[in-house]
Amino acid sequence: MIPAPLVVIFGGALLTVSATVGTAPAVAAPPTREHIVVILQQNHSYDAYFGAYPRGDGGHRQVVEQEREDESTVAAAPFESADVGRFRTAGEEPLSNGQLAARSAVHDGAMDNFVRAQTRRGFDPALAMRYWTRDQVPGLWSLADDNVLLDRYFSSAMGGSLVNMLFLVAGDNHGYVEGTKESLRGLTTDDVSTLFDQLHAAGRSWNFYVGPLDRIDGDDVVDGTYFAPEKTTPSALYWAPILSMRRFWTDPELRRSIVDQEAFYEDAADGTLPDVSFVLPLPTDHPVQSPTIHDRRLVSLVNALGKGPDWRSTTTFVVWDDWGGFYDHVPPPQVDAAGYGVRLPALVISPYARRGFVSHQQYDHTSVLGYIEDRNGLARLSSRPTPPNPFEEAFDRTQVPRRRTYRLGTLPDPSVGTPTQNRSLIALYGIAVAGAILVLLLGSRSLRVRRWLRPGPGSG
Repeated sequence: MIPAPLVVIFGGALLTVSATVGTAPAVAAPPTREHIVVILQQNHSYDAYFGAYPRGDGGHRQVVEQEREDESTVAAAPFESADVGRFRTAGEEPLSNGQLAARSAVHDGAMDNFVRAQTRRGFDPALAMRYWTRDQVPGLWSLADDNVLLDRYFSSAMGGSLVNMLFLVAGDNHGYVEGTKESLRGLTTDDVSTLFDQLHAAGRSWNFYVGPLDRIDGDDVVDGTYFAPEKTTPSALYWAPILSMRRFWTDPELRRSIVDQEAFYEDAADGTLPDVSFVLPLPTDHPVQSPTIHDRRLVSLVNALGKGPDWRSTTTFVVWDDWGGFYDHVPPPQVDAAGYGVRLPALVISPYARRGFVSHQQYDHTSVLGYIEDRNGLARLSSRPTPPNPFEEAFDRTQVPRRRTYRLGTLPDPSVGTPTQNRSLIALYGIAVAGAILVLLLGSRSLRVRRWLRPGPGSG
């Protein structure tokens, strides 16, 4: 038995308690069944989130972008809390993230036209040059510290959430180049084969967890109500294309696999996760939101896995759908019509992940799709070149599987797990603290007894 320090925070007070844990078990082979979880984040480039990160190829350390039309400059600057009010526009995107804006920003690989691309479209270019630091997204950076960060993960298409997510779930854009209501209307009846159709046909289990699902009316998808010009279309239809496909609402066997995000916490805690899980969380980190809110949501999802019985067999990908209009300094691998888009942040989280490793291997959304297909014995949907075993460099499958949960500010926090999990965690820490206090009291009493029994001067 070896002593291990246990750090506990109660009521803002930090306590360090010495606990006793068993010797680390012998290395065991990874489980044959793998649970794969894909957490979908929104609209940020790699440099927006990791440009200031001390490892990886970040470009926000000395960046100043010049706007050539009037010779003014916009310097890269950390995101501030006041920016939430400054850049937020009700019902509108804060930046242009479409294909034409992306091509303009990339500028044939020069990566020097991000400011002008936004200015010409009527957006505040200062937001395009904002970036986040550890103080603003401590959960995200902690996940990178403890797992694998990918610094050559590119969007599959130049612009747009819908088009990029089609690459992720269907291997190709299938002729769709913009995320419009007409595109969504086309998807309702197009026979686009998806990963989820493949999984269903192969008898593999899957769920698409949507937060919250009750904000979407399946009947309004089926009859086309959402696609009328005067109607508000739920953003989730662009971020999760299968929600616009009629069969996923009308086929009972497919429909039962589209569930609310709260079911993810329950399934993770109960050990009933399907073979493949996609999670579209709310709150999302779609610009412009308070970074604290979406950072807590991401950590809560990862902690739900870390606390659950399926953790040892789970591989989690955290990916961002597209660049969102934000600056990045690394050119896409190709800049012609068939090329990739702006670089995105991406993480691989696993008990077998190489801790603190930064991968420089080129990936895109079809790489994640290929990983899932390979692990489930499915045919590849994408024709893009993807190695036979994508992401293998991210793992050390011979190491002792690590179990880890993450904290934000104070621990435990209701936002980083289900209430049941956190009540258990509070009880565990309460027992630990009580035990530590008891040890201290007994030690103090023992010391007083020894002093009382110690012979005094002149006795004998």
